[in-house]
Amino acid sequence: MNDEFTTFKRRNKPLPNSPTFYTPSITIDLEDEDKKNHSYSMNRNVHSHPSIDSNDCDFEASYTNPSSSQNSKRLASAPPLRDAYKYHKKPLGLFEYFKIKAKENKSDFLIALALTIFAMFTRLYKISYRDTVTWDEAHFGKFGAYYINRTFYHDVHPPLAKMLVALAEVIAGHNGTFNFDSDNALCVISKFILLDQPLLFFTALSILCFAQFTCYRRNPFSNEWWIWLTFSGLSLGCVLSSKWIGLFCVATVGLATIDHLWEMYGKPAMPVDIYLNHWAARILCLICVPILVYLFAFYIHFLVLINDGAGAHHMSSNFQAGMIGHNLNAQPINVANNSTGRLRSYYPRAGLLHSHNRVYPLNDQHNQVTSYQSKEMNNLWRILLGRLGENSKPDEYGYFREGDILKFVHLNSSRTLRVISQPAPVTSEDMMVSCYNNIKMEDLGDSDMWELRFYKQQGKLKDKILHPMLTKFSLRNLKYDCILRTHTKKLPIWGYYQNEVTCVKAINVPKKLGDDMLWNVEEHRNTKLQNDNMRKYVKSNFLINFAQINLAMAQTNNGLVADKDKYNPIESSPDTWPFLYSPMRMVGWGDKEIKYYEIGNPILWWASSLLCFLFPIQYIISFIYEKRRKALDQFSKPNGKHKYESVNFRETTATDYMTSYGELNSKKYWLGAKLLWSGWFFHYFPFFLMGRVTYLHHYLPALYFALLFLAFQIDYFSRYITNKKNVRMQIFIFCAVIAGLVFLFFFPFTVGYDKPAKNLATRTWRKSWNVYQDLLEL
Repeated sequence: MNDEFTTFKRRNKPLPNSPTFYTPSITIDLEDEDKKNHSYSMNRNVHSHPSIDSNDCDFEASYTNPSSSQNSKRLASAPPLRDAYKYHKKPLGLFEYFKIKAKENKSDFLIALALTIFAMFTRLYKISYRDTVTWDEAHFGKFGAYYINRTFYHDVHPPLAKMLVALAEVIAGHNGTFNFDSDNALCVISKFILLDQPLLFFTALSILCFAQFTCYRRNPFSNEWWIWLTFSGLSLGCVLSSKWIGLFCVATVGLATIDHLWEMYGKPAMPVDIYLNHWAARILCLICVPILVYLFAFYIHFLVLINDGAGAHHMSSNFQAGMIGHNLNAQPINVANNSTGRLRSYYPRAGLLHSHNRVYPLNDQHNQVTSYQSKEMNNLWRILLGRLGENSKPDEYGYFREGDILKFVHLNSSRTLRVISQPAPVTSEDMMVSCYNNIKMEDLGDSDMWELRFYKQQGKLKDKILHPMLTKFSLRNLKYDCILRTHTKKLPIWGYYQNEVTCVKAINVPKKLGDDMLWNVEEHRNTKLQNDNMRKYVKSNFLINFAQINLAMAQTNNGLVADKDKYNPIESSPDTWPFLYSPMRMVGWGDKEIKYYEIGNPILWWASSLLCFLFPIQYIISFIYEKRRKALDQFSKPNGKHKYESVNFRETTATDYMTSYGELNSKKYWLGAKLLWSGWFFHYFPFFLMGRVTYLHHYLPALYFALLFLAFQIDYFSRYITNKKNVRMQIFIFCAVIAGLVFLFFFPFTVGYDKPAKNLATRTWRKSWNVYQDLLEL
């Protein structure tokens, strides 16, 4: 090889009269032992012709010897190394970019327009056919009405998608008075008021924005690069704010981002400060921005829902007191002797101190004491003064002060809260708490006496008087010197799976009490005292409310467990989804009812699932093939000379995923294939780890990625088989026709079928399908 330089050239198809953009020379120091004294330089002239292909560009790579006078001048005049990471042509404005792309790719534009029109038709056709509430519309339609009425509610999902449902209802003229009493699959699910449509929309938007961002990977920190990266973060925030399944979309983009950062880490030419800037930009846009969007969705949620509602009991006392129409607003500001009220634990997943007429299995003299979320008569207690504390003085109203000794009598049973010298039924290291018959007072001793210990006075009032919601306190049993405590541990079936309440021994009490040992009087009534407006004294913190509602959502979500001893035709397990083992009846199946059947396009489901499951094998085979090819290339080159690749990426049309000859290990192919396959993987396999009940529609986000992956693979393999465009087009048309015919074959289930189901018995392609008969139900 010549000491001056050696030049490698790709195909050169110069375009006449085409202006060029100058690309600075890129100089990269070699780390190989045999190239210590050489540097690597690349020059590329990029034509701005609209139909330009990167393979038609001039490309030249050369080794230069710095000792050569000619090359010394070239290196001296070269721009700084960091200029190698600037884009190679003048950036276009965002809308100018779309305008040019639309002109260049008219076929893509027409295809997208046709698909949009077809999608609108399939979703709007017979959309008013069934005029009754269908399936989960009983929940999500009602939630939309709650926003219109500004009534607080509780649900397991974040609020953004439901706020969009409410917006649609407002546009449609709904006044909030209707109560909503209670592929083909992608199409039928979009006909109803559900959260899956916004979820799929924001999922698609996230992938679109991230794909556009990857087009500027080699043009970092340009305006377009920042715009698409920010849009990616905003979209991820929206998908996460619609349903928690959006976390899987975040994981998909996150894995692709880490893969790209790892790739950049392996480039010796990458300056450290620029590499750290890449990390900072992605942390800002792909982590901070989604979190801010998620927080903002809940901020709007709290801002709109200001009226008291059925779900308010999941929130803190302070939050409830700030709601219009809530009974916590009007109550006496001081708690006094003979007040009747409710005690709430500060532990988020516990609830109110509760008792009922069921007894413990090993002690039938004592009623159970638990903590329970819902407000009812069984969590009302009469609070009595046992005796004054050492520093307390009697007053006219009998206000409770720190150090006073109190007794709690259950209002319904008239039994007293006490501790008995037995281990708690679940937490055996603690003592059992029960309600005992007050007639046998001689048996109680001081086991029913509780010392009031203040932990913190919240709000403006800093005196030593017990205030509802404002005073955070603990209760110490006088006889056994233990602290009243609530657990997240549940009692068995004999305790109705309610939270256990125990008394923790003093030797086991930490120096700083946890929330499970702290209580407040949430509300009380006393005929001797006048009501006050608690909104003057109580303030809630947004971040605390945000944390609490998310914990409540998680708790409710974990409680949605399937009954394994009972067959439910609409439930299904994740292993049945990819190959469409059990489609779902969305409504009743009477002969005269309008029937909707959530069944996908079987050909698309089966083909996409097969390719997704086979992709790891394809990846392993290709990895081995590439390793062997590199080894053979190494042996076939004289003196072990190395090849180098361009750092530049070319822009492509929507259908140009691979190189012109469909190279087996095209970098661009693997970039797209890994993104789509990981999207399917992250949206599917986590359901195997969930304990909650699952349905077929949970697979739809994974199906979205699987269908994109199917189209991606068809395009790739058609290019690998042939480079004739007309042959590839025939393959595409054949696949589209087959998919379209199968869609039409199952179309009656998508738009609603009002005739006997036995007329469609021929559409039962698998024995497990309950199109006509449900074999598992017989």
